[in-house]
Amino acid sequence: GMGEVTAVGPAPDEPEFVAPNTGRDAGGPSLVGAAMTVERPLEVELTKLLDKSVEVPDGAQAIRGGANARLEGTLRGPTGRPLPAEVTFIHGPNEGRVLRTDSEGTFGAGDLWQGLSIVRIATPSGLMVEREVLLAQLSTSPLHVSFANSSFISGTVTDDRGAALSGAEVRIDGRVAFTDSEGGFTLGNVPSGTVVATARLDGYVTTRRKFSLGLGIEAKIPIGLARSATLQLSVGKRAGATGPSYAYLIPAAGPGRGQHDFPWYEINPVEIPASGRVTLSGLPPEAISVHGFHRGAKATPESVQARLQKGKTGSVVLNFEGSPTVRGRVLFEGAPISGATVKVEAADQSVASARGFGQRDPRFASQMVMPPAPEAFQKLSTDSKGIFFFSRNPKLITTYYVTATAQAGSLEAAACIPQGQSEVTLHLVPTTDDDGELVIDLPGRFQGLPVTVQVEGVPRDPFVLPGGEDLRIEGLSNGIWSVHARWHGKVVVDRAIVEVGEDPGKATGRLPRGAIDGRGAEELLRDQLRRK
Repeated sequence: GMGEVTAVGPAPDEPEFVAPNTGRDAGGPSLVGAAMTVERPLEVELTKLLDKSVEVPDGAQAIRGGANARLEGTLRGPTGRPLPAEVTFIHGPNEGRVLRTDSEGTFGAGDLWQGLSIVRIATPSGLMVEREVLLAQLSTSPLHVSFANSSFISGTVTDDRGAALSGAEVRIDGRVAFTDSEGGFTLGNVPSGTVVATARLDGYVTTRRKFSLGLGIEAKIPIGLARSATLQLSVGKRAGATGPSYAYLIPAAGPGRGQHDFPWYEINPVEIPASGRVTLSGLPPEAISVHGFHRGAKATPESVQARLQKGKTGSVVLNFEGSPTVRGRVLFEGAPISGATVKVEAADQSVASARGFGQRDPRFASQMVMPPAPEAFQKLSTDSKGIFFFSRNPKLITTYYVTATAQAGSLEAAACIPQGQSEVTLHLVPTTDDDGELVIDLPGRFQGLPVTVQVEGVPRDPFVLPGGEDLRIEGLSNGIWSVHARWHGKVVVDRAIVEVGEDPGKATGRLPRGAIDGRGAEELLRDQLRRK
């Protein structure tokens, strides 16, 4: 029979959404019955930028200044009801970021890096989708998923002569099917939208096929595989650096066009062990550019060109030489701390990634799914002497922000490293409890205002803020936060940078007249008459 994978069923016992228990209210009493004429909610998004407050020198770039792309989406189950789910960026510039749905099945964030991303939406009951999303600066990208009226997909995988290929793996929405002796595969319960199917088989190019899937249909998807090329990567000169090297592969002529594409994000970055080499198979036979990276060194040249040929094995040797580095130490009560986790991020990761991959324009990230370049983001560990170091790209002028945590997150520190600084010491202190508070002044209000709050992508219970009161959001950990608020699409607080500590953080918003005056008596009466 056909290589069928059991579809995730309609899940009749899918749990109804239960709002996350935050342990605190979101900053005001629930006044659902309060008299008011403001119908649309004020939407507040809080994102923690640094675990601790840091002194930012004059002229230093603000952290995450270019992160202003927005994602908005909804999730509905087989019965059309909203579902609880985690929304995780698994590939692309926002890799590792996690959002959650609220009680309406809605999710989103407005402080994302631009570029193509692969997003996985997973429910506690096992329903899952993986979709590609294009995020653009100062723009909103939609991602709406419903398992009601989902579709059934069947297809065939053939070679370039049209012969059936059995045993090929086909992955759709994170689920896997294998082709039968006639090259056929099936997969059911696939939500509508733009779907990506990835097929792989030894000896053939791993191939992506992107297609639009309608509601409640049976779709047939043909996928053709061509013979692949192989590449062997090794390291020549190391410039005294230790540990593994990394390579990032990019098509020399830019990303593939049309229906067929190669999932470069599945192999980037390629780790080359310090003691040997690595061989990659299933690659497309085309010209590529290989960018090398090694902590504490720089690749010479910055990239190596190679032309991959069908059925053959190419070879690329990466060489490194000394490079300017930033050296850091992590201490606790004056003693070095080994094994501390250190995160290093450029102020504007979009620009830093583009420069790291030899591109002039950050919009390069919108052409193919790529992880952040090492110049943009690194995760390191301190050695036995509490020391860490990272390379500075001489061609990149940027401010870096560094955070360190130790002892399962119970100790933390942060620092700003402006351009030209080559050493930094981070002094760990005990992590504070989540008892900080943010106060947003909203002048002019005289009636209730509906409010929704997201903290680090996690929604809190919606509530109504009484007239004349400041908006208070409790239960925040100390540190530097980004505050963004909108009402009916209009910006109320524009990514204010606020320090939350022993004293509450403070921000001021400017509400549109509609959020203050609400709907007038005549307009309300007109609506009532229209409904009758």
